[in-house]
Amino acid sequence: MSTARLCVVARVVARTHAVDATHRARATSTVAFARRGDRAMATAAVANDAEDPLVQFIIIRKDLGRQLAWPLGALAAQCAHASVHAVWTYRDSADTAAYVSRDNIASMRKVVLETKNAGSLDKLAATLHAEGVEHVVWVEQPEGIRTCLATRPYRRSAVGGYFKKCNLASDVCVAKNSAAAAAATGTE
Repeated sequence: MSTARLCVVARVVARTHAVDATHRARATSTVAFARRGDRAMATAAVANDAEDPLVQFIIIRKDLGRQLAWPLGALAAQCAHASVHAVWTYRDSADTAAYVSRDNIASMRKVVLETKNAGSLDKLAATLHAEGVEHVVWVEQPEGIRTCLATRPYRRSAVGGYFKKCNLASDVCVAKNSAAAAAATGTE
């Protein structure tokens, strides 16, 4: 297939799958390499994005919702604050630039994990710092409470191993009805 034909096909794919951001991002990167005539690089870029995507890891303290009864909206805001802070702080990183590029903006990947409490969040932050993993810890003001940690975007393979002890954030909040039901049945 000629380079010109490959460019046309990639553009059609990008337009056809406008709703599917993943296809759009892959087609766009294929177009960029195809314009230079390097099909091998285009294939490698698509495979790399699919097999080892850029991911931002966000770790929230589970105790904020479970023991301190912070509402879900407040916890979501902490994750958003930490995420934006990390992206802004490390905006000059090539991975961050690629993560927020026009071609990738609709298919950014985030993994939101949970850790037990402030102590475990601090321990994780110290480990990341010692290993040179760029991240931020969000401190809610004016209270001065460390709530959340976010990395800059990295390839999953580069930093995923540091988060093996963290679980996906799934039950950081206790529903009011669940707490009331537990209190009523004496299972609290």
